[in-house]
Amino acid sequence: PENEGKTPNWKFFYNAGRERMLKADDMRSSQEALSRIFGNRPWVWQQWACLKLEHQIRFHRGHHDDFDSKDVRKYAAELWNFWLNSPSNSDFKARFEDDRIGDIGRRELIH
Repeated sequence: PENEGKTPNWKFFYNAGRERMLKADDMRSSQEALSRIFGNRPWVWQQWACLKLEHQIRFHRGHHDDFDSKDVRKYAAELWNFWLNSPSNSDFKARFEDDRIGDIGRRELIH
């Protein structure tokens, strides 16, 4: 055959719960798996960030912090970077940036 000795370009799909034919990029790690790698601090951060956001936004049309005009994703990214770069989180940051975690592991935690 013409492809003898060549590795085929395999396409893998996964079934997870009711979802079928998921590509690897569409799969998410479980919270349990992520907490075993990163500990519970990211979920504590999430609660802290929600409280900060709740304190920040307003239900006031025309106000610069009105919930409808506030860029929540940008604000959350700013809070994440502030928290991640805090000296008290240096051990977490070292683990988060470890090459063994890789971009995929970091993406799984953040998204």
